Amino acid sequence: MTSLEIIRLIAPELSGVSDEDLTKFIDMMDDYFSSQICGGNRDRLIAYAAAHYATLIQQSESGATSGAVVGESEGSVSRSYGTFGWSNPSRWDRTTYGIEVKQMLDACIVMPTNRMVKRF
Repeated sequence: MTSLEIIRLIAPELSGVSDEDLTKFIDMMDDYFSSQICGGNRDRLIAYAAAHYATLIQQSESGATSGAVVGESEGSVSRSYGTFGWSNPSRWDRTTYGIEVKQMLDACIVMPTNRMVKRF
């Protein structure tokens, strides 16, 4: 399956987003992640990351609040939400798609093993 087909399968709430716009998100995420990461699951990783950002944009355009509560008041009731930057690792926690991206990255990234490990 292509990344676009995966998005259409996993994200029915993005049905109002055109294929052209989703392809732009896919292209952006394709540039963001190394071509060496996740092997055969890379299209899935790209799809979830693109769905994550498309969802964030959709929430922003609909006026939905997102991010952590960073301030509250009681008199005349007020609440402030913090937004996370594009480069902040915690940004992935803002959608279920982003959480899946984090899990895939954790599964795909293999730490190098030191061959000089002292054995007891």
